[in-house]
Amino acid sequence: KLTMVLVVWVLICWHLYLRHSLGAVFLKLSSAERWLAEEEPESLPTRAAWTYRRKQLGVRLLRALVEASCVPLASEDTPGAFAFGLRLMAIDGTLEDVNDTPANAEYFGRICEGQTSSPYPQLRCVYLVEAGTHAIVKVIAAPCKASEACLARGLLPALKPGMLVLVDR
Repeated sequence: KLTMVLVVWVLICWHLYLRHSLGAVFLKLSSAERWLAEEEPESLPTRAAWTYRRKQLGVRLLRALVEASCVPLASEDTPGAFAFGLRLMAIDGTLEDVNDTPANAEYFGRICEGQTSSPYPQLRCVYLVEAGTHAIVKVIAAPCKASEACLARGLLPALKPGMLVLVDR
């Protein structure tokens, strides 16, 4: 039932429904087909089936898909995309919350300052973004205590001649 292509599509759509399970996203995507089918619809994939197929899929395919599709989008006519004949790019970082599980807390960690700590484990993401379109061109993700400046070095291979890169601090 769960082909690799279907799993990839559901994973992509999952980002539109972050509060839903993979099964719920699959149900949203397939509800019209299930409703219009002349036969009794097949049973939905179980949570174990989703876990098994995601592990089979692995990271390499999704990473290659991101690298192939996340490219600068602006044309010469896009307002704010070019300055002095150079494509404007920006490097910036942020902290993203991840699910509050013991494994995530151990791997990603929490930001602790004084007597307070973040309510969720967090990962640090550093992005290379096209300024005119806000298109993400490359991302580096790491545990929250990683240095943004050190992670930004991983973005350097994505820089091309003709880019003007803006950074903070």
